[in-house]
Amino acid sequence: MTFSEARHDRGVVAHLGSGTEVWVLEVARGVADRFAGDVRLEHRPARVGDVAGSSADLTGGRHLFGTTPRAALEVGFDRTVAWFRSGGA
Repeated sequence: MTFSEARHDRGVVAHLGSGTEVWVLEVARGVADRFAGDVRLEHRPARVGDVAGSSADLTGGRHLFGTTPRAALEVGFDRTVAWFRSGGA
């Protein structure tokens, strides 16, 4: 099921993730690596409220969408980069 096929409830927030902790830097590097040098990561001081990593509770997303994530993080990186390269359509 894709997000566009899912039921849309206004005002509902759901965490999307795998339930496994992932560092923001790991995500940034994973996406940047797939752009083959077209992306330069900038390291700046943390801001108030910044989160270094996250391990999403999938209960809300499972209830809202009726499913849990099935794609590995690396597959998500590949799909995200392909989407951007296609013009985001």
